[in-house]
Amino acid sequence: MKRRTLLAAPIAFAASRARAAEKTKIVWWHAMTAALADEIARIADGFNASQDQVEIQAIYKGGYADTLTATIAASRAGQAPHLVQVFEVGTGTMLAAGKAVKPVWELAKETGLAIDPKAYIPAVRGYYSLTDGRMASMPFNSSTAVMWYNKDAFRKAGLDPDAAPATWQEVRKAAETIKAKDAAPVAMTTSWPTWIQLEQYSALHNLPFATKSDGFDGLDAELVFNTKPHVKHIQRLLEMSKDGTFKYGGRDTAADPLIVSGEAAISFGSSSSRGNLVKSAKFDWGEAYLPFDPEIIKKPENSIIGGASLWVMTAPERSPTEYRRSRSS
Repeated sequence: MKRRTLLAAPIAFAASRARAAEKTKIVWWHAMTAALADEIARIADGFNASQDQVEIQAIYKGGYADTLTATIAASRAGQAPHLVQVFEVGTGTMLAAGKAVKPVWELAKETGLAIDPKAYIPAVRGYYSLTDGRMASMPFNSSTAVMWYNKDAFRKAGLDPDAAPATWQEVRKAAETIKAKDAAPVAMTTSWPTWIQLEQYSALHNLPFATKSDGFDGLDAELVFNTKPHVKHIQRLLEMSKDGTFKYGGRDTAADPLIVSGEAAISFGSSSSRGNLVKSAKFDWGEAYLPFDPEIIKKPENSIIGGASLWVMTAPERSPTEYRRSRSS
């Protein structure tokens, strides 16, 4: 009996290794960091633990732009990942990628998976769908631009912490008060300058950002954000930079640490920053809508979505099983 037990252990171990070797590996490239990277890991680990046929390998490939660039290079080399998270700015690039991608609607049809696009918020599904409603990619993380503010800094400056400024005139006045009272090292900053201070600004004020319905009606669209309202807004930011009430923090998310650390009193950024604020902020903070200019519009329009979706990539000699597993994951 003792000998039989000793022999059973290596046999069971070998069988276990054989089953593990049979797992289909699905490589998933993503662009999440900090609290959102933790969420990616939780999703991948949870899926891997739920079954023994597929193993998701979630790999961070840099920021959104870096991930898209790496995906294009890998696809041209015939080594694309199975899944890739691409930010909404890259949707046009992916739609034009031809056979380099396998649209979600096509993958669903091939594998017999029923997907109801109506399960998604219309503004979200519409962004990642073809004109006939077929989904090109799977919405994954959606966000929009908001105003984050440090309530402790507002209190120190004598401002109402529960009444965030709603107009750009009020924002500028608040920033001047914060600077005058030395309530925070940085009165105001912004992440994603182009997205928030040009594209979102255009949407809120119902101003065209480009011709051809902002590019949705054709690839020959031309940018038109050099109108008087746009120029006036950029001039306002330049003036605030000169008087010390605005600090340029860099491209993309480079300015995020200024609000999370408590250095900035007001910051414009993605709503996705909430996870980092919940996890790391050591101060009382608030969230508010983006401000508008009442001289341009009396009631602001909606902001537009940000975030990213998941695209299924093709590669030479990729097996039907891998596509089926990509669907399952």
